[in-house]
Amino acid sequence: MSWLLPFALALLLALAGPALARRLGFAVAADDPALALATGLVALHAVALAASLAGLPWRWLFPLLPLALAWLAAADRTPRPERTGRRRPGLADLAVLAAVGLFALFVARDWVTTPDFIYHWGLKAERFALADGIDWPFLADPAVAGLHPDYPVLWPTLAALTARLAGRFEAPLLLLWTPLLLLALLLSIRRTLAAEPLSPAIRGAALAWLACGLGAFAIGHRTAGAADWFPALALVLAVPALIAPRSAAGEARIAVAAALAAAAKIEGIVLAALLVLAFGLRPGARPRWRALLGAGLPAALLTLPWLVQVARFDLFTATNTGAPALARCAEIAPAVFRVARTPEWQGAPFALLLWPLLLLRPRLRALALVLAGQAGFYLWTYLTKPVDTELLVLASLPRLLLHLLPALLLGLLLATAPPGESRPAEEER
Repeated sequence: MSWLLPFALALLLALAGPALARRLGFAVAADDPALALATGLVALHAVALAASLAGLPWRWLFPLLPLALAWLAAADRTPRPERTGRRRPGLADLAVLAAVGLFALFVARDWVTTPDFIYHWGLKAERFALADGIDWPFLADPAVAGLHPDYPVLWPTLAALTARLAGRFEAPLLLLWTPLLLLALLLSIRRTLAAEPLSPAIRGAALAWLACGLGAFAIGHRTAGAADWFPALALVLAVPALIAPRSAAGEARIAVAAALAAAAKIEGIVLAALLVLAFGLRPGARPRWRALLGAGLPAALLTLPWLVQVARFDLFTATNTGAPALARCAEIAPAVFRVARTPEWQGAPFALLLWPLLLLRPRLRALALVLAGQAGFYLWTYLTKPVDTELLVLASLPRLLLHLLPALLLGLLLATAPPGESRPAEEER
């Protein structure tokens, strides 16, 4: 029965997260499961981070969870919006379930665990579980400098909390969060496609293709336990808000997506900033400065305490950055081409060459700018990081492409929709 714990916790977070967000003034939709889960993850991380900063053991939080859920359920009187942009389940949804189910089976058997979880994310999670909180002194120990102590801690915190609830640290159990993130990502893509004036055949084929492709990469590249699924989900969640005029619901969507990305990885902080800035450039009735503040505040509230702790305990590693060297381009270019041809990605990285097509559609330009900015940050990292450049590209780029390709492919699909006929999902009105 313990194998059901990640699914049960995900359900609770999806129910409580949006209600809490609405209590705080964010117009989070009540019937978007992917956005609801992301909101719950952000809320849980915020509470766990605050507790650790205050010196409060996590075990004291667990008795409060049922009370908090009951209070949120009683206090949330938001009427459910009329459902639009939805469609009946079809063969594409079977492809989604098959891809996620097969990935979950491989995860449960511990066949596709990423080495990063074994040597870095998982070790921190186990330590946090034993310490009953985020163990900053442990991260500051020079003996664990190879564990990337300066990385944001959403994923090890989530894994540690799950382990505390389960009563044991069992990697395959904790890794089941990864197929849940894949499911959320695909559900978000499904919802976005359903709001577009595409034929049912095209929508279904596109969803099935993305499900099979992402499922194949998830298994083939052994991504169970990788934190890269969080920024990938964040960018896909942000797409509806980036392609529509600014609104209260879009602002809440960007706020959740940016916070999720920023709390997960260092490159997620850059992604969060790009999402907030791109959203602020969209047309809308609300003053831009207020939209920027509302969309960026949750990410800032999660990032600033982490930055303070990183500076306080001197966690930044010397290999994070260095002087740019254009000569590294001679190593970067062939390594990128090798990664683009990796079997796990089935040629999908070559879709980056189609990025200019997004600029031809005005409503997709904000998404195009976010993708370009994030890719540019990765290039800057390769030009400046004082390590073996070729090895760095070959080891990291397949995972980093996961941040970009789902949203890029979704954007290219949206570019095929007839202009001026999009039916925004109800929460973006």
